[in-house]
Amino acid sequence: MTIGPGTTLGPYEILSLLGEGGMGSVWKARDPRLGRFVAIKVARVQFSERFDREARAVAALNHNNICTLYDIGPNYLVMEFIEGPTLGARIQQSPMTLNEATPILRQLVDGIEAAHEKNIYHRDLKPDNIKITPEGVVKILDFGLAKAADPPPMPDDPANAPTLRIMTVAGMIMGTPSYMSPEQAAGKPVDKRADIWAFGVIVWEMLTKTQLFGGETIAHTLAEVLTKELNLDGTPQSIRPLLTRCLIREAKERMRDIGEARIALNKIAAGEQEAISAPPVLARGRRLFPALAAIFALLAVGAAIYSWFATRPVKQQFVTLDTNLGAPAPMDTLWATLGISPDGSRIAFVANVKGGRMLFSRRLDQESATVIPGTEDAAYPFFSLDGRWIGFFDTGSLKKVSVDGGTPITLCEAAAGRGASWGEDGNIIASLGNAQGLTLIPAAGGKPSALTQLDKTESTHRFPSVLPGGRGVLFFASQSGNYNVGNIEVFSFKDRKRRVLVNGTYPRYLASGHLVYLKSSTLFALPFDIGSMTVKGSPFPLVDHVAVREGRGHGLYDVSRNGTLIFYRSSSLDGGGDTLKWLEAAGRGADIPGITGVLSQRLAPDGKKVAYVSLQNSRATLLVYDLQRASKTTLTFEHSVSDFAWTPDSRGIFFSAGGLLFWTRADGASQPQKILEEKEPLFLHDISQDGQLLSFGKSRTAIYNAKLEYDGKPSGETAPRVGKLEQCCRDGRVMFGSRISPDGKWIAFHSIEASAPQVYVRSIPDSGAKWHVSVDGGASPVWSPNGRELFYKLQSGRIMVVEYTSKGGVFSPGIPRSWSEQRVSGGATIANMSLTPDGKRMLVMAARAGQESEASPQATIIFNLFEEVRRRAQASGQ
Repeated sequence: MTIGPGTTLGPYEILSLLGEGGMGSVWKARDPRLGRFVAIKVARVQFSERFDREARAVAALNHNNICTLYDIGPNYLVMEFIEGPTLGARIQQSPMTLNEATPILRQLVDGIEAAHEKNIYHRDLKPDNIKITPEGVVKILDFGLAKAADPPPMPDDPANAPTLRIMTVAGMIMGTPSYMSPEQAAGKPVDKRADIWAFGVIVWEMLTKTQLFGGETIAHTLAEVLTKELNLDGTPQSIRPLLTRCLIREAKERMRDIGEARIALNKIAAGEQEAISAPPVLARGRRLFPALAAIFALLAVGAAIYSWFATRPVKQQFVTLDTNLGAPAPMDTLWATLGISPDGSRIAFVANVKGGRMLFSRRLDQESATVIPGTEDAAYPFFSLDGRWIGFFDTGSLKKVSVDGGTPITLCEAAAGRGASWGEDGNIIASLGNAQGLTLIPAAGGKPSALTQLDKTESTHRFPSVLPGGRGVLFFASQSGNYNVGNIEVFSFKDRKRRVLVNGTYPRYLASGHLVYLKSSTLFALPFDIGSMTVKGSPFPLVDHVAVREGRGHGLYDVSRNGTLIFYRSSSLDGGGDTLKWLEAAGRGADIPGITGVLSQRLAPDGKKVAYVSLQNSRATLLVYDLQRASKTTLTFEHSVSDFAWTPDSRGIFFSAGGLLFWTRADGASQPQKILEEKEPLFLHDISQDGQLLSFGKSRTAIYNAKLEYDGKPSGETAPRVGKLEQCCRDGRVMFGSRISPDGKWIAFHSIEASAPQVYVRSIPDSGAKWHVSVDGGASPVWSPNGRELFYKLQSGRIMVVEYTSKGGVFSPGIPRSWSEQRVSGGATIANMSLTPDGKRMLVMAARAGQESEASPQATIIFNLFEEVRRRAQASGQ
C-alpha cells in the first residue's frame, strides 16, 4: 500500500514524513485511541518471526532515557514521538565543554545500563541514534533493534556477520562503521562491550567535534578501527582515563560494565583524578600486521556487498557515500567545480595547489586522485561520452586533455567560460562568455559557431547539458544580471526552437526520464519527455544541501548516465579561502589575526581598514576589517559580490554584484544602493584617486570609464550619479583587474594570452597604443603611490615590480624584477595584493598555516539515483 499524509496504517493516522532510516521510512503519526503523536518506522520488507520476538523483548524496556517501543506491525514499528535534535546535530554546531557534555553522558549511561541489565544491547550506538528533547532529556533510539534485525549468525560466514548487516543496509554507508567496536568490525560475536566502545567514541566526538575513525572508504574506516594508533590529546586530561578504558581494542580488557562510567563521571565532576590506565599496547591498539587487518576489512566489505546484491532486488540499491576525493590539496572554494564520466567510473574536480587551482582526476575504484599537468586555473570539467577526454575552461580558453594526462589542447578562446557538454556527434556545446548565447565547438578542432542568441531581455545562456540521441540541449537562461534567477530551457536541434521548462538553474537529464536542476541548495526532479522535450507533472525535491555558487548560479554537482550522482554539500563552501598578512620586500611578514576565508581583498587608501570577500552561506559576502580596532563589519547580506573598490576618502565602497554596480558606506550605516545597470553584466575595476572616474568592464573584453558626480558631498557619504559611459579601451582578449594610475593618466590590466596572462598599460583616454609590461606572464597589477613603480604577480605567486617613466603620452616600462620571493595566493583574476600608503609594505593573501597538507575535498556520492527518483516520484503521486 502507498503511505503518505492522510492515509492510515493500522489504527494510526499518518501525518508527515520525518525522514529515512536504515530500515525504511519514518513517519509522524497520531494514535486516535490515546490522542498522542507517535513515530512509525516502516520497513521495506515483512518482519521475520525472529525479529518480531526480539522486538517484543525490546518493547519491554521502560526507561526515561530510552525511546519507548509501543507497538509492532507486520512491517512497522510504532515508537514514542520525540521532539528535539539528535546529538549528532548538536555536535555539528561546536565541540562541547566537559561541563556541557557530562549531563548528557550521565543520562546516556543510565539508558545503556538499563538495557544491558535486561541483556539487550544496541550494537549501532551513534550520535544520530540519540535525541535530546527541548527539556534536555536524552533519548536513545532503536535500542536492541540492530540485534533483532540480524539473521541468526552462521560460523565463519562473514556475509552474516553483524558488522556487515549494518554496512549493507540501504542508506548511509559511511558513519555507522565509525562507531563499530574492533570485534564487530572483524565479524566476531559481540556483547554489551561493543556499546561501551561506541560510548567512548561518542564521548570523543562530543568533546572534539571530529570523528575518531573516518577513512576514505568503508574499508579504510574499518582498518582504522582495527589498527589506528589512538591519541587522546584533544580531550580534557580528566576524561582520558575513562576514554582509555572504553577504547581498549581487546574486548576482554575493556571496561566490563557501563555503570563504571557513571562512577568515573561523578569523580570527574567532584574534581578527582581517576587512576585508570590500560596496557600501553592495548591503549594504542595492536600494531602487528596492520596491512593484514586492512586486507581483512576489504574482504569483509566485498563479502558484504556481494551478499547484499545477490539477495536483494535491484530497486533497493540506493546508496549514499560521503567520501574524501583523494587529492593531496584542499578545495578551491571559489571555483569548486567537478564532473563525472558518463559511465560513472571516473571523476574530475578542481583543487588548490600552492595557491592556484588545478584539475585532478580519479577513478572511483582507486584510492587517490592524480593532478593533470598544464591545467592551471581550471574550472567546469566535463567528460567526452567515451570517457577518454576531459574538457575544461581556464582563464581565457576552452581546452581538452586526455584522462591519462598529456598536454592540454586548446579548442577556442573563452572570455568567461560557464559550463560545457560533449555531444554524441563529436561537438561540444559551451557557454564561452557571460553576455552571450551558447556556442558549438568541434571537439576535434575547428571554427566555433553560434547556437543560441540572447533576446533583448536576457543576459546569459550557460550550463548546457546535451540530451541523449542528439535531440537538443538543456541550458540556463537569465533575464537579468542576477545569475541566481532564471529559467531552464531546452533548444531543439531539429527545429532550432527554444522552450521554457521550469524556473531554476544548472540542469541535467536523467535516464529515468527526469530533468534535475537546482533551486537554492535543493536538487529537484521533474518528469521530462525526451521525445517531445516537454515536462510533465510537478517538481519534487530529491537531494538537499547541494552546494550552489551564489552570484554565478552554478551547482556543484554532476550525474552520470547510469545514475551516479556526485556533489559537494552546501556547508563545504563556507570557511574556505586564505588569511591576510603583511609582507615586506625582504620577505618578512606577519599574519593579521582574526581574518580567515579571504577570497579577495583591497586595503583602504588611508591604510586603516581592509575590505575583503568571504564565502558565507555559499554567498560571496563583502566585509570590512578595522585594523586598529580589530573589528569586522558585514556590508552585504543579499548580494554575492564579485569586484569592489574603495572611495578615495576610505569611507565608501563601490562593488559589482549580479552584473550591477552598487555603492555603500564602509561603516555599514547604509544599505547598498544601485548606481548603474546595463543590458550587459558589469564588473567593477577601479576608482581614480580623485574619485571622479569609475572604471568597469562589460563582457570582460572592454574597459569603460564614467564620470562620477557627488552633489558636493564626500564620496564616502553619498551614492554618486554616474555620467556618460565612455569606452576606454577594447582588446580582442579578455581583460581583468584594471587599475588607474595615481595621476589618472594610465590604466594597467592583464589580458588572457595563449600561453599565460600578461600585464599591459594603456593611456586615458585611449590613444590606441598598448605597452607590454610583464615578460614571463603576469596578472593583478597594482600601482605604487610613488608614481614610479608597477607591481604584479606571476602564476607561481611571486610578486614582481617594474619601474617606469612616462612623458608625452608614452609609457616606458623597465625590466621586471622580483620584489619578494614570498608566494601569495589567489588566482590570476583575484585582487590579492594591496600597498600601504607609504608603499613600503604590502597586504597579501596567504594560505592558512598547514593548508597545503589539509585533507582533500569531501564529496557525497549517491549510487543508483534512479531508484530514489522513482521512489520520490511515487511518493509525490507521479
